[in-house]
Amino acid sequence: PGRYKGVWIDFKDDHTYEYGTSANLEGAGRYNYNFDRGELLMVDNHAGRRPQEFNVKLQNDVMVLIGTQVYGDRNTQMKLDKVTEAIKQ
Repeated sequence: PGRYKGVWIDFKDDHTYEYGTSANLEGAGRYNYNFDRGELLMVDNHAGRRPQEFNVKLQNDVMVLIGTQVYGDRNTQMKLDKVTEAIKQ
């Protein structure tokens, strides 16, 4: 709700992701998930954006990402809910 209404990220099976707001695609990149450490590394396709790394907590259809210190994401946390259909507004 609020300022994040309609914001989405789509993690694909081929280790790519896309993100945007409502029906607008705003960017994409590649990700790697380390199962042993529970860490997600995201590298944006845009050369001007730095990589991001998160500790991942999973429970049912909810994923919580907690930024790590590696790329300066320590102050970033987000809760993502799984949806099965695209958000279009």
